[in-house]
Amino acid sequence: MPFEIVRQNLCEVTADAVVRFVNTGAGVRVLHRGNLPPGFMAKELEFAFTPRAVVLIEVSLPQGGGGEFKPVLLLAQAYRQALTAAVQEHCGSVAIVWPKFSLPGVSETDLLSILVQGEREFLAEQELWVTLVVEDVRRLRLSDSLINAVSRYIKDHYVQALPREKTGHVLAKMKNFIAPIEEEFVKDEELTDIPAEETCLFRDQEETQTPSDKFYAEPPMRSVDPRLFEQLIAQREESFSESLLRMIDERGMSDPQVYKRANLDRKLFSKIRIQKDYRPSKTTALALAIALELNLDELKVLIGRAGYALTHASKLDIIVEYFIDQGIYDLFQINEVLFAFDQPLLGGRSF
Repeated sequence: MPFEIVRQNLCEVTADAVVRFVNTGAGVRVLHRGNLPPGFMAKELEFAFTPRAVVLIEVSLPQGGGGEFKPVLLLAQAYRQALTAAVQEHCGSVAIVWPKFSLPGVSETDLLSILVQGEREFLAEQELWVTLVVEDVRRLRLSDSLINAVSRYIKDHYVQALPREKTGHVLAKMKNFIAPIEEEFVKDEELTDIPAEETCLFRDQEETQTPSDKFYAEPPMRSVDPRLFEQLIAQREESFSESLLRMIDERGMSDPQVYKRANLDRKLFSKIRIQKDYRPSKTTALALAIALELNLDELKVLIGRAGYALTHASKLDIIVEYFIDQGIYDLFQINEVLFAFDQPLLGGRSF
């Protein structure tokens, strides 16, 4: 199941269980909404549970001492125990709350690594929808060298102002791709710009003039030649689903390998496989291309089957292009950077 990062308050997140980090106690403690300990104050409910959650799992840094004490390793083990507890409580989704305080001996970078690596390993074995809830994004720190490298790449490639072309087309900035919008219409409707072999698709029919109105003339009526129309339909290219399944087979990969690497839900992938003309969102198409480790040209072909294109007017597209240029196909790392630049994440709840 997918892993995603959101900038939201916990009360706005839908999840069956909540995992939060605490600076007291040791190990993992599982609490239920209807059976809270006496010391748990009622006013904490709003900040500890999502509206649907009935299970609260607290993770604290195990205490230790001496030279063998490794807080990062111990916290990683405790975090995996928390995810296992969520599965044992029959939870299908869990919200991980980014701590508002510093954990002793664990930096923000170490904590993010624990969460991401823990999700990567755990979700490869279990079916669980995990959401990392970051209420204060200032506490989420990524590698300065990576962020600086991506920032330079965006600065070199990002197009902020889109020019108006002389032909009368306007380049319209849209959410998923750049599409030309016709601004002028050709007055003469003769098919002079269509190749001769295609003009035979239409046959002129006899036209009648209205004698009572000398200013009015019926436009020429054209009908489609069914035989040629069928020939054009037969030349249709592969759909996105057909191209995707072919690429999976060519690489000798299994379906679970692909949808888990793409950070997608199994049900969504089944829908793509069954519905040959299914058109996914752009973030889903990109996630699948990265899961297949396509090069830039192959990626453009695959997402083009779904009607999308890469453009330097989109920071999301530029960031994806940067990672592919660098040969990095780690979707979790890509999503961390997309999150830092306030861009939509790949996979997850996109459809």
